[in-house]
Amino acid sequence: MPEAQMHEFKPERRTAGIVLLGSFNALQFHPLWFKEQEVFSPDEVDNVLRRKDEMICAPGFTTFHTSHILLKVEDSRFEVTALKEPLEAVVDVCKKIFEGLETQTVTAMGINTTAHFRMPDISTFHKFGDLLAPKDRWSGFLGADVSGDDRQGGLASLSMMRKKTEGKGSRMMKIERSGAYSPPSVGIFVNCNDHFSFESNDNIGIDVGDAMEILAENFNTTLNDFLAFYQDLFRGM
Repeated sequence: MPEAQMHEFKPERRTAGIVLLGSFNALQFHPLWFKEQEVFSPDEVDNVLRRKDEMICAPGFTTFHTSHILLKVEDSRFEVTALKEPLEAVVDVCKKIFEGLETQTVTAMGINTTAHFRMPDISTFHKFGDLLAPKDRWSGFLGADVSGDDRQGGLASLSMMRKKTEGKGSRMMKIERSGAYSPPSVGIFVNCNDHFSFESNDNIGIDVGDAMEILAENFNTTLNDFLAFYQDLFRGM
């Protein structure tokens, strides 16, 4: 039987983002464009425009955020992120954005999910790091700084990648010390990148409408798999 979990780890903050790679005109995606396309309400856009110091709209790069959604557009990369629950709202926003841009070609897509977990204490944080990266393999690098709650070294970042068995793409899991907490609090940041590649020998990508169908088919699965992953991650802690 698996070891009983001593502490219930629940994320204090989660995000879900969609990244599209292709050729975009970043300057096109001014907040007023989103108002005209009815992606965001007039009140949301007016609130964005009132916070001009938090907005950039220039050749090659556009970024701004509403109360729920963060947008970043470069000429080769489009990213839209749900900053809080419900995370599923990001799918509807992304589909609305590209409803009138069906001929846009995308070469790849990523579904990015993140979570921050507050650890109950520094001892548990180091126990978790030692479980993932046993320090007996790192004593030559860390020296004597391999044990104890007052150690300065330890887990910084760890990544695992799995190729998909069907279709092109991969999943990448990354675990790091969270930057969301200030001492004496400490936490763990977990990120999943579910990557879909649309390039092949026959074409350079697919229409964004087809990408939106793939997104709708896979988004909830990615979220559920991420939930199962971090439940396994903290088992026995």
